[in-house]
Amino acid sequence: MDSGTVPRSGELFRGILRRLRSETSWDVDPEFARTERQVAAVVDGETRRGELLYSHPETGARLTVRFPAPRTGHAAELLLDHALDDQLQHSEDGFAGELGEAHRSIAGRRATPYVEPVADPSLLARVRVPVEYDDATLTESVEATERIAVECDRLHEELSDVLAARIE
Repeated sequence: MDSGTVPRSGELFRGILRRLRSETSWDVDPEFARTERQVAAVVDGETRRGELLYSHPETGARLTVRFPAPRTGHAAELLLDHALDDQLQHSEDGFAGELGEAHRSIAGRRATPYVEPVADPSLLARVRVPVEYDDATLTESVEATERIAVECDRLHEELSDVLAARIE
């Protein structure tokens, strides 16, 4: 479905962003803090897609919010990213593959109809919010992003502790 079929409704986009901010601890990145300007640019047709970047204050995880979602026809797509090491490349094998599977498993336990777990050493989950979203499912989904970030952060701390103990 083409993203052009998504209604360019400021209220639709603001409702999703409000839910994210009211139900979680995600902070909008100061560089992307012009939320209303982003929404207005999309609604006015000035740009095809708005993009905001959030960070989690306790974990350092990042959440990229794109609205409307490119190519899929969703009102928004949220990409949850939390790398153990930014240099670690995707692989289905070895340590990177096992880390990706651990991330997918953590996100899978928090899956909702909108939350899709991803097996990657950095990207943890993708949240696709339909145009006619259910309020309870959206709330559960944005809360899940935070829980996934916290659980993956714990995993990363445990791995770092094991490695640090080997060095000593």
